[in-house]
Amino acid sequence: MANERGRSLPPINTLMAFESAGRLGNFSEAADELALTQSAVSQQIRKLEDLVEQRLFFRKGSGVRLTAAGRLLFETVSKMLGDLAAGFDRIEPYKNEDSALLVCPADFAHGWLMARLGDLRRTRRAVEVWVITRDEARAIDRIDVDLIVSRRPIHTADVESVPLLEDKSIAVCGRGLAPRLAKLSFPAVVERAPLLMLEDEPDWGGFLRDRRLRGKRLNRVATIDNSVLLIGAP
Repeated sequence: MANERGRSLPPINTLMAFESAGRLGNFSEAADELALTQSAVSQQIRKLEDLVEQRLFFRKGSGVRLTAAGRLLFETVSKMLGDLAAGFDRIEPYKNEDSALLVCPADFAHGWLMARLGDLRRTRRAVEVWVITRDEARAIDRIDVDLIVSRRPIHTADVESVPLLEDKSIAVCGRGLAPRLAKLSFPAVVERAPLLMLEDEPDWGGFLRDRRLRGKRLNRVATIDNSVLLIGAP
């Protein structure tokens, strides 16, 4: 096997033998860990040293220790094998036929979906939900994605778009403040409320340009450019 620079790369078994021997400091213990003979581990190490054309281990009593070059290579190989193992772990859940992958905006996931996962778990215990946050999803990968919640309809031959909400603008109020504002009607409620503004929707889609608010003094507390932070604000 060769990489893009043309350098020959050792087989994965050789790298595993090197990593185990370097971590344990003993060829015999590495052999036990890998279910090999000690001579097989020693042979793998010799092949690797021949490939890099330098020694990777010094003998130390009944064990071994890494040379300076060996330590540098060990750090790289150890990280690579760890990343490889993590990669296999990450794709393991894809075997679950009861998983459902949902793509949706982060603010929708934070402000609506996450609070309802417990109810879903109680009614559909076998279902594992995968939540992928993406502000603008325009297509569904037919292999992986089961459902998209999008701000705009998606029109393709194999996708059915169903409207879920008709609201153009939604004002969200914290639990502590809500009881104090509950009896106020519009526009008094907007005058009394400390307003947190979304940077790319400074007028709440035109709601704050309502003629009934003309001349009113609004209490703008903060303008935030992240909808998740806005929804999560106290």
